Amino acid sequence: MAQITENKMKQLFKKVWETPPNKIYESVIKRLTFSISNQSYDYSLKSILQSQKHMQTVSLMDRWERYFKVIENKTGDKNLKNKFNFRGKRIFELGCGPLFGWGPIAIFLGADTYYYHEPALEREVTLSQVLKEKYFSPLYKELMSEFSLNISFSEFYDKVKSKCLPMDFNNVNNIDLILSNSVLEHIPFNDLDSLLSNLHKISNEKALYMHAVDFGSHGKGGSGFGSLYRESNTTTNKILSLLRKNDIEKCLIDNGFSLMHSIVYRSEVIDRNKIDPSWSDYSDIDLNSKTVFFIGGLK
Repeated sequence: MAQITENKMKQLFKKVWETPPNKIYESVIKRLTFSISNQSYDYSLKSILQSQKHMQTVSLMDRWERYFKVIENKTGDKNLKNKFNFRGKRIFELGCGPLFGWGPIAIFLGADTYYYHEPALEREVTLSQVLKEKYFSPLYKELMSEFSLNISFSEFYDKVKSKCLPMDFNNVNNIDLILSNSVLEHIPFNDLDSLLSNLHKISNEKALYMHAVDFGSHGKGGSGFGSLYRESNTTTNKILSLLRKNDIEKCLIDNGFSLMHSIVYRSEVIDRNKIDPSWSDYSDIDLNSKTVFFIGGLK
C-alpha cells in the first residue's frame, strides 16, 4: 500500500461529502463488521472464561493508568488525564471486546452512557449469570478497592446493563469521548476514512478521542514487525490495513479532527536494506513506530 496521495484523499472526501449520511453509516458498519468479524473472534462463554486476557479484571484499569502515565511522561501534559474524566460523559468505544471494554469502569466512575461497537459481542453471554459472578463481581471489588465509592454491586451491575449499549450510528450523537484500542490498524483505508468522518459527525464540539494503534505484525512472521516489511504493502492483508503512523494522522486531520498528540509508545528499529521497495517512501519514524497513541479533539 503506497502512501495516500492528495488527489486520492480529495476524491474520497468528495465521495463521503456527497453521500447521504444514512448510506455512509450502513456502508461503514457493514464493512467494519465484516472486517472485524473476519478475524474469527470467539466470544462464546467458554472462550471468554478460558481467556486470561479477558478475565483479568485489573488489566483494563492498569492499561488506562499506564497509557496516561506514558502520555504524561512523553508530553509533560499533566492535565490531559483529567480531560478524559468519565463523569457525566457519553462515551463511544470502537472494538470493545466481549466484556464491554472500558465501559464498566466508566459507568462505575459516573459516565452518563457508554456505547460500543463490537460485532462479535453477544449481550446474553456478556450479561450471563456466570460472568456476573466471575467477572463483574470481582471487577466491582477491584474498583471499590481503588475508588471506594458509595455504590452497591447490584446498583453497579444494573447500571452496566442499562448504560452499556450497542452503538446506533443513525440515532446517537453528542458523544464526549471516543476510544479504541488496537482497532484502527484492522480497518482498510476507504472504510477508515468514512468511519472517522462519521465519528466526527456524532461528536459534540468539545469531544476528545484517544486511539491506541498497534502497527506490529500481529503474529505474521514473528513478533514485532515480523515479516511485514519484507512483503509489498500492496499485498492484500485480511487482518491489517498496512497503514502507518503518518497515514492515520492524515486520515484524522482530513476528517475534521485535531491532533494534539501522536505519541510513539513502543518502537522497533527497522533495517531499511531489508524492506520491500514499496515501503521506501515512509520515514524511519513511520516504519519504526509499533504502538502509537493518537489523541485530539475536533477542529
